[in-house]
Amino acid sequence: MTANGKTLDCVEMKNRIQAKRLAEYESRKGEFASYVDFINARVKDSELAKAICQIPTDSPVKEPNQER
Repeated sequence: MTANGKTLDCVEMKNRIQAKRLAEYESRKGEFASYVDFINARVKDSELAKAICQIPTDSPVKEPNQER
């Protein structure tokens, strides 16, 4: 098996994604009072964010070191 020549450049990926978000904000700037409002609106509409933030309602959250 030969190794693939691709490398993961996290900084390049982060910069590329941030540039896309900033370009989207610039094109929709009139819809939001600030960049933070734009980001919050994206999070509110994100299915991934909803899934990550979801807390199961069928089991209570236990405090660390709580006896069972």
